[in-house]
Amino acid sequence: MMLKPDDTPSISGMTSKEFLARLNSKLTTSPQQTAGYPEAPLAYDAIWALALALNKTQERLASKNLRLENYTYGNADIADEIYMALNSSNFEGLSGTVAFTSTGDRLAWTQIEQMIDGQYRKIGYYDYANDNLTWLNTSVWPEAGIPKDGVDTSEELERISRQLFILVSVLAGVIICFALCCIGFNLCFQHTGYIQCSQPHVNNVTALGCIAALICVFLLGFDGSGPDASESELDTQQKQEKFSRICHSIAWLISIGFSLGYGSMFAKIWMMHSLVTQEKTDNDDGRRRRRKVSLQQKVNTWKMYLTIGIIFLLDSSIILVWQLVDPMYRTVENLPKETFPEQDLEIVPQLEHCTANNMSIWLGILYGINGLLLIFGLFLAYETRNMTVRDLNDSRLVGMAIYNVAVLCIITAPVTLIIKSQNNAVYGFTSFTIVFCSAITLALIFIPKVVSIAHNPKGTYNKNTQGLSAPSREDEEKHTRLSAENDEIKRHIKEREDKIKMLTDKIQQKTRSMPKGVLSPSSASSPGSALHHSTPTTVQRTRTSLRVTDKITPPHMSVEDSAYASMAAPTAHTPKLIHGEKVSGINEDDLSETYI
Repeated sequence: MMLKPDDTPSISGMTSKEFLARLNSKLTTSPQQTAGYPEAPLAYDAIWALALALNKTQERLASKNLRLENYTYGNADIADEIYMALNSSNFEGLSGTVAFTSTGDRLAWTQIEQMIDGQYRKIGYYDYANDNLTWLNTSVWPEAGIPKDGVDTSEELERISRQLFILVSVLAGVIICFALCCIGFNLCFQHTGYIQCSQPHVNNVTALGCIAALICVFLLGFDGSGPDASESELDTQQKQEKFSRICHSIAWLISIGFSLGYGSMFAKIWMMHSLVTQEKTDNDDGRRRRRKVSLQQKVNTWKMYLTIGIIFLLDSSIILVWQLVDPMYRTVENLPKETFPEQDLEIVPQLEHCTANNMSIWLGILYGINGLLLIFGLFLAYETRNMTVRDLNDSRLVGMAIYNVAVLCIITAPVTLIIKSQNNAVYGFTSFTIVFCSAITLALIFIPKVVSIAHNPKGTYNKNTQGLSAPSREDEEKHTRLSAENDEIKRHIKEREDKIKMLTDKIQQKTRSMPKGVLSPSSASSPGSALHHSTPTTVQRTRTSLRVTDKITPPHMSVEDSAYASMAAPTAHTPKLIHGEKVSGINEDDLSETYI
């Protein structure tokens, strides 16, 4: 307010009307054309405030043997005295009570005006010093009502998308029912040999672990409501405790689901690996080699239960100590504001988180231990990928399930930590991972058994069946080596056959080109017979067809080719061989012949 509406005299003795009259008499132009005319009462009161402050300062400086004339801009003592004098100003001016705050702001009346039909109307006054509001006229507002004096800010809790929650919940419910059916199937057919050799009780533990993990899908979709302004402190505390219980329930169910579901598969693949192969140190050369173990021995089921129990107790102990030493509680994260200018509204999205004082340490311990189990399970599954033990006939399928669980868990854990500020993304990523891991695990382990029982209702299983239904790694390496050697031998045989064929063709060509009558009976009786020639020949006869009177000396042979023989006659006379004659005293073994 620039001018008091009443006629109360100011410190100068003038009223508001008297001041305006004196001011207008000094003007040479109209008030509307005079700059600063409305603010003239404020300037008048400011001069009075300064004059009164200087008077007070002069009186206080006199007691200190100082004068205002000695003031300089660097004199802090006189400046402080002037400041205190102005700060203590309190008098009636033309604009109302004149007073100042510690920061120099004027404590004056506030005039409230409203523009109605293009003109300002005074509605009331507000006395800041006395905290008094005086209404002069009734305010007029449009049909929308009283306008807001500022932007409304509200806090809104970010919730899971209803469509996403319903979709994931339906999938989780269906898989839970499927897991229960699998357990019932195992219980109904556990007397059959085929189901017995798959360790049905261990498979039931796997199904129970999947059910525990799937229940987390529902709890992950529950979020506590942020406290409203109308709620009492007791209601807020109750919601904090409720959300804390949800956090601990999720931790327990995830731990139980992993230790039972994955732990049972890990125990089975570990047992199968220990039955199939074991490492042994050779005392001679110090090298390590693999030795096959007898696969007809009975599987010690208690060892698998012991492995499952150790994994379960380890995870449960960590969760229990965590809950007792550093329990989780609810924290709220404020996201960037969302502005709606048309509605004069700002919404602050909020996210609820389960946290603890040493959250990173506890998560590091759990992720470290379970991560090592996942990696070790991958190693065992790879080592036994081509092996199947008779009393663990589904070990290969269990290995495939371990691949699935390990890969998805290793990817999901760090991703959810990175995108933790995106509510729907975290819920969808985590929930679908649990659903897919459970569904694929149950399908790999139980569906082949259902199909086998459907084709063979009695579930007969031959106890004398060979332990390994697939070759081991050593057998594969041996098979590869022998196959390579066999291919090399076949190549050499082919080369020899080609050479033999070539030589055979040469023999046939030379045989066709030989003159007829060689080695006839008439030519053999004369000294110049064909036996004295070195012409290659082919001898075709039998031992019983030769009748000689004297012993035949073996001829001298010189080989011209690998398939030809050249015969030279001896120096002694060779008797004539008469066809059909039989001479006694002649040993047929003494005859020397060359055959092609």
